[in-house]
Order: sequence, then C-alpha cells, then structure tokens
Amino acid sequence: MNIKSYILLVNREKNFLTTACQSLLDTGYPILTATTMSNALDLLSNNTVVLIICGSELTDASRHQFLRVLKSSP
Repeated sequence: MNIKSYILLVNREKNFLTTACQSLLDTGYPILTATTMSNALDLLSNNTVVLIICGSELTDASRHQFLRVLKSSP
C-alpha cells in the first residue's frame, strides 16, 4: 500500500503560496496549501503530512497559536 504524503505550506500571502508551491511541484514534491489555521487543521486531519512550513502570521491566527493547537491535538 502506497500512501501519498505531502508538504503543507501555510501562509496568509496567496502570492507566496503560489510561487513556493509551483517551485516545489516542479521538483516533484506533493504540496498542500492553506492561508488559515482552520483550513490547515482540516488538511492535516484528512492527509498524511510529513513537513509543515508555516509563515509567521496566518489569516486567522499567529504561527505560535497554530503550533499550540498542533501540540495539544492528537
């Protein structure tokens, strides 16, 4: 069984996400993107993510708030 795993890019700047996502896709990495903490958490609950790259501020939370939620979630 081959489970696809992803890199999750989380940033409030959509232009950054587009550019970074395309660069990683061009090198063969599977990517998921989110601009909000709620969207990122939804993606994490439904996909296998091996790396999270997060900007300092999201649309609905700070990076520190996002990390606290991740740390307290199973």
